[in-house]
Amino acid sequence: MSDEQTAEQTNEQAEQVPTDVTVTAAEFESLKKRAEATDAVNDKYLRLYADFENSKKMWEKQKAEYLKFGAFNIMKDFSSVLDDIEAANATLNKDAHPEYARGLEMVYTKIRNALSKNGLKEVEAMDKPFDPHMHEALMFTERADVDEHTVVGIIQKGYLYEDKLLRPARVTLSRKPAVAAETNNENNGNGVLPEGQA
Repeated sequence: MSDEQTAEQTNEQAEQVPTDVTVTAAEFESLKKRAEATDAVNDKYLRLYADFENSKKMWEKQKAEYLKFGAFNIMKDFSSVLDDIEAANATLNKDAHPEYARGLEMVYTKIRNALSKNGLKEVEAMDKPFDPHMHEALMFTERADVDEHTVVGIIQKGYLYEDKLLRPARVTLSRKPAVAAETNNENNGNGVLPEGQA
C-alpha cells in the first residue's frame, strides 16, 4: 500500500465518523466518571513528576554540598602543611644548603598554587583593622605610628576556602603606648597638665 492510498483511507474513515452522537444519561455519567478518573490519574502523575524533579534537584544540591564539605576539610589539613613548609624554610640555613632551600620553595609554591586554584585564599591581615571574624588576637604591642587595634604582625596565617573561614589569622595588634595613655588621663580632658608637669 502506498502513502497516497493510506491517506485516502484515513480521509474516508474521518468522513464516516458521525459528528453528532447521542448517548443516554447512564452512558454520559459513565463517560464523565471515566474522564474524572483520567484527570485524577493525570493530576497524580503531574504531582509525582514534580516531586521527583524537586527531589532530584535536592539530591544534586546535597551532593555538591558534600563534595564542597569534603574539600573544606582537605583544605584545612593542607593549610597546616603550608605552615610546616614555611617553618622549615624559615629555619633552613639557605647559605649552607641553597639547593634544599630552592627545592623547598618550589614545593611550597606548587602546593600553594594548586590549593589557590581550587579556592584556598589567605586571610588579609597585615596593616588591616582587627576583624574578630577573620583574626584571632594573641598579643599586643605598643605602637604610636599606627591606629590602635591594627594588625602589626602575623603569628600564623589564616585561610579562607571559597569565602568560608578555614582558620583565622593569629595576629599581633597595636595599642597606644602607655605614656600617651597616662598623659591623656592626667589632662583631665581640659587640655591643661597638672602642676609640675609642664
